[in-house]
Amino acid sequence: MGESLYNDIIPDIITDLKKKKLAVTQSGNIIVILNELKNKDGYPMGVILKKSNGIYLYAATDIACIKYRYDVFKANKIIYYTDLRQSQHLSQIFMIARKAKYIPSSVQLEHHAFGMILKKDGTPFKTRSGNTIKLSTLLQQAKEKAKNLILNKKTNIAKEDIELLSQAIGIGAIKYFELSKNRTTNYVFDWNNMLNFHGNTAPYMQYAYAHTQLKTSRLQLILLTIRTLRIGLNFLGIPLVNKM
Repeated sequence: MGESLYNDIIPDIITDLKKKKLAVTQSGNIIVILNELKNKDGYPMGVILKKSNGIYLYAATDIACIKYRYDVFKANKIIYYTDLRQSQHLSQIFMIARKAKYIPSSVQLEHHAFGMILKKDGTPFKTRSGNTIKLSTLLQQAKEKAKNLILNKKTNIAKEDIELLSQAIGIGAIKYFELSKNRTTNYVFDWNNMLNFHGNTAPYMQYAYAHTQLKTSRLQLILLTIRTLRIGLNFLGIPLVNKM
């Protein structure tokens, strides 16, 4: 559901908050003063719901959203999944919604925050900027970069093997790079780190696993050879000095 869904109920919410002495007008803006939350200067926080130019801000929309979800869907728990930058905003609207009694105390409001994906310069990727790439493009790029990595290390490899390996290494690198991070920790998206064969990366773990499997296969072949030799010697009646 889009934000426009709440446009018709926001004016009524503003009116109701004023009647309940929660919202006041200051310098043409309609705001809610929260004495429980302080700004960096130690003063109570003011949450702007409507600007003097008549524009409703996200706080008004999000309060309307909470009220709608309880009134219409009878929600008993509302969970928000956003990055950590929204923590203060959500704590404000949660408090206003409860003060206005738009939800009963039994309804849980939870913010499950997560860290941001940063560019190499330390700034976060922003979906609104339009500069982020689609997931399908990201996965295709991962496969292509993995393919180049494989060809740089080994050129005499069959085409079908390259496709399988690039799929496994490229997609695996993205999965592991994402899942190995703490949910609330920011991290820098870096292809070089992601596809590195050294350190805490998927390619390194895949290489280590393949290397271990090769060693295991060779050991199994040696043991099989010894057992076969023992059977043959026993059949010929030749005793073994050491039995396995």
